[in-house]
Amino acid sequence: MAKQSRRAYPVIDIGTKKTVVLVVVEQGEEIKIYENSCENSGLLKGSIVTNAAALEKCVISALSAVELKAGFRLRRIHVTMSGGDVRGRVIEGKSALCAADKGLQDSDVKIATDNMLRQHLPAGSSALSLFELPFLLDDKEVPQGILTKKTYFGKTLTVQKLQILASKKHVDAWGKILLQHNTAPGGWFAAGIASGLAMSSGEPGLRDRGLLVIDIGAGTSDYVLYHKGIIRELGVLPVGGDHVTADLMEGLHLDRQTAEELKVKHASAIVREEKLGVRLWTRGDKSVGDREVYQRSIDQITHARMEELFQCIQKRLAPFLKPELVRAGVVLTGGTSRLLNVEKLAVSVLRLSVRRATYPSWVPQQFCSPQYSTALGMVELLRTQPLLFQRNAGKESIWKRIWRSLS
Repeated sequence: MAKQSRRAYPVIDIGTKKTVVLVVVEQGEEIKIYENSCENSGLLKGSIVTNAAALEKCVISALSAVELKAGFRLRRIHVTMSGGDVRGRVIEGKSALCAADKGLQDSDVKIATDNMLRQHLPAGSSALSLFELPFLLDDKEVPQGILTKKTYFGKTLTVQKLQILASKKHVDAWGKILLQHNTAPGGWFAAGIASGLAMSSGEPGLRDRGLLVIDIGAGTSDYVLYHKGIIRELGVLPVGGDHVTADLMEGLHLDRQTAEELKVKHASAIVREEKLGVRLWTRGDKSVGDREVYQRSIDQITHARMEELFQCIQKRLAPFLKPELVRAGVVLTGGTSRLLNVEKLAVSVLRLSVRRATYPSWVPQQFCSPQYSTALGMVELLRTQPLLFQRNAGKESIWKRIWRSLS
């Protein structure tokens, strides 16, 4: 019997609180997943590395642990990044149609694309990736892939793409850390896009019907809006589960550990009337320092912060958040999406159907957790859309230039 080929998909997900290293090994119908993680708390401020030595030690330890489990070296790894400096912008180039009858031709697309790619990056930014957007012919959308002069006529073609950007300092810092382990970045992606692809891959057609994916992490929340299968809007908000914890600390005069435990065990994103008058012990052992707090106070503080998050998203995406445009509704993922009643609050603010994420069928049950959603989304991209990375790479991709310069 011929030996089955083995494919490995190594991914590192750089979060604001935790970095997850995950390797999926696929051999025939068998899939194995190897994972390790490290805490980023205190080592990052937003997305900027503040303690490079400690973070390098932490990440290299996680990489080494996964290599030991998998039994091979990670010479190259794909990277997902989050943080307030990860953002998207639409770049475009124009071309007057050359044919005498003003029919659209491949040469028009090439001229417009070349004009688009001549645009300079904003100062201090690195380009992570490019995603397709519809062509415009005299400001009307043109489906891509049908480019014959017999089909479309007009005067001006506009080629546009969604370009994902991040801070150059951020990218360089992580490139140097990976270099210390002799591991090259194989590709860079925005965390929100990766988790969105993972959470929508299990049900065909979700992105085509219009879908909003919100990844509520510890320090930030990423959102991606799909319309007709294409990314229309994405962004990062500096609001996450850590802010709920900080609010509980301040509002109830608690230490961080106690506030975090109360959030995980008892907090609700909706203020529950049936909990009026209910009191909880902060530690539960009635020892010195243990005291009572009202359940309603915990709910009110949690509700205020989570409502702020959904209101910010609603304000940013107001023109697009209509039931006829987002027919597949909203999918919530990320660690903070596990808060009780968070779906109900999202429904009341966004006025759309909301549900928690489901995972691709190939993912083992123990990995169906929000902490892995971004890394799994990257793996799903590598498994199903490998050409996307080739298109984004070009002749010399940003990660290859970083690798060459740092070496």
